[in-house]
Amino acid sequence: MRAGPPAARVAPGEPVSGDGYLRPGTAAEFQFSAGSGKWQCVIRAAEAGCTGEVPAGADSALLPQKPDSVRVTAEGIASFEPGGAAAFGSRDAQKRPTAGKDLPAGRSIRNGQFICAAVPADGIQCETISGADGFLMYPMRSWLW
Repeated sequence: MRAGPPAARVAPGEPVSGDGYLRPGTAAEFQFSAGSGKWQCVIRAAEAGCTGEVPAGADSALLPQKPDSVRVTAEGIASFEPGGAAAFGSRDAQKRPTAGKDLPAGRSIRNGQFICAAVPADGIQCETISGADGFLMYPMRSWLW
């Protein structure tokens, strides 16, 4: 069983309006980039996740393959995963990879049960609205809770 949020967890910043963050071809999914483009993220009704260069962390080090994504689900499960780039990479209306709109550091975006925040020093944090489950990634360190 995981401990609660790490001491490094940040309070989500001022929310953005959502304009320009709607994922093409959907009515209720948001996509964005964070951390100076290091992370490409998607928030859906049932999960929030990001893909990019996943840094080492206690949980990611246990996987047989190097993970390329991280997610938190509505059921409260946070995990690192290999092969998740297709699920969380930004796509245009023709399903081609593209850079999502940048979520500025210190700002957040909320969709249903999840809130994601771009944090200073090129970090990304996504968690359930309650803050009970989530992930935090910086270029050199990662956490799940």
